[in-house]
Amino acid sequence: MTFWNATTPVSYAKEGQVFTYTVNQQGLLKFLNSSSNEYNNAMKQGITLAEFASKKGIDEAKLIHYFAIEQKKQLDIALNKGEIDPQMYQDLLPDIHHSIYRTIHYNPNSK
Repeated sequence: MTFWNATTPVSYAKEGQVFTYTVNQQGLLKFLNSSSNEYNNAMKQGITLAEFASKKGIDEAKLIHYFAIEQKKQLDIALNKGEIDPQMYQDLLPDIHHSIYRTIHYNPNSK
């Protein structure tokens, strides 16, 4: 899951099924109350998404909650369309928060 480059989709695969989570960059920027330039500059400087959100007055729990809701919406759609089965859905749910936590504290540009 790579949110710092919000145009990159994240895929999970299991037994021939694929779930792809795509970050809505405009939605993320609105949530962060940030311009695209401000966000991209911070990411290029190695600031993690958690640090950036904190500077914008958004605590870690709210940031994780935002991404968990967005990802669950996409999981629900994939399940309803038959793109994933109920077992894959149930397997992915418990890991949502952990994956988001790892991702918001990672930036490949950090020193």
